[in-house]
Amino acid sequence: MRADVRKYGMKRVEDLLSDRLNALREKHTKKGKAATPLELFKALKAGKLPFRSDVCSSGINKYTGLKEVYDLHALDVDDKFDEAAYEKAAKPIIKAANKAKDFIMLGKDEPALDAIREFEAENE
Repeated sequence: MRADVRKYGMKRVEDLLSDRLNALREKHTKKGKAATPLELFKALKAGKLPFRSDVCSSGINKYTGLKEVYDLHALDVDDKFDEAAYEKAAKPIIKAANKAKDFIMLGKDEPALDAIREFEAENE
């Protein structure tokens, strides 16, 4: 196999691997939620928004905005990523990509492929 063909093959495998892992990461991420203006208003009115601990050093004056005084992100819910499920699902994809890379680089060189397979079997 020519060097340019190998290079192209490796790049394609890397691109496909990246796309699949990104899709998998998205699948195992539960999207968070930002508080709506109405929710912020109700929390402010009810006194449930916490004050920011880093209020501007010059103090509060008539030009100080709400975002400088209150923690407006206190009601937001962050994204949650299930890393254990991601790792479990990613393992066979990465293994398949590595096999494809081995074949691209080694072709039908059986001794080299056998050595890699043996090493993989010992470390699983």
